[in-house]
Amino acid sequence: MKANQAKNCRGLTLTLLASAAAVLCGTAHGAVTSVILNDSNSGDNFLYNNGPTTNFAGSGLFYYDKRGGANDSARPVIQFGLAALPGGATITNVKLQFKLQQYTFIDSTNGNASVTHNFSMHQMLSSWSETTSTWNERSTGNAWSSPGMAAGTDYAAAAVSTIAVNSSMQGTYLSWDITSLYNSWVSGASQNYGVCIQGPAGVAGFLAANGDTTDGVFRLYNTEYADDTFRPVLQITYEVPAPASLGALGAGGLILLRRRRTMAS
Repeated sequence: MKANQAKNCRGLTLTLLASAAAVLCGTAHGAVTSVILNDSNSGDNFLYNNGPTTNFAGSGLFYYDKRGGANDSARPVIQFGLAALPGGATITNVKLQFKLQQYTFIDSTNGNASVTHNFSMHQMLSSWSETTSTWNERSTGNAWSSPGMAAGTDYAAAAVSTIAVNSSMQGTYLSWDITSLYNSWVSGASQNYGVCIQGPAGVAGFLAANGDTTDGVFRLYNTEYADDTFRPVLQITYEVPAPASLGALGAGGLILLRRRRTMAS
């Protein structure tokens, strides 16, 4: 999928709720649109160090670092188009949400209790291909700055958003606030190459059984998952100017519009 390209999407719902009093005063009213990310409007992959020339698109979204005796490392990358919003809309909040499928970070010295780790979302700085990116290459014939992506060149070193995760959150949606980054894509201030997720740094050759609390797996449901209710969601909150024609409704009235929408091709 090309950057900044919006595709047709299932499950894009616009709900608009405003008071007529606010309309009469010319106040902007708010709306929320939720986009289910799928094959038609997004792309994702994970990069795997022990399969450095293999593309794993469609296999889920994994993060781990120097895991187990093989020192496995995996990095998830995600890209999606920009939603088509009404003219004059001002975006006030954007959340990128993924359902947590698996979380196995434990403390073996404390009864295998779940360990909380921070997982950060970072802006991608290099273009990449969903279907040909690997641990070694971002697309066919184009290497990452270093295998597995490099901070500062392939992705931004500074996190866009960071959340704390533990096993109690398995099966629930995790939510990262990417408002500032998304608005920079909309304005054209930065190029939309998507995001990647970074987590705890592992310890080579040290195992969870020996007390390594970074020796675990973090896995998210991806955009190819068969059930829409498990797929990632892009939730956008925005305000639009109040149409003058609605002033006739009078103070104290309520407007509630619910309608299905699609992203522009």
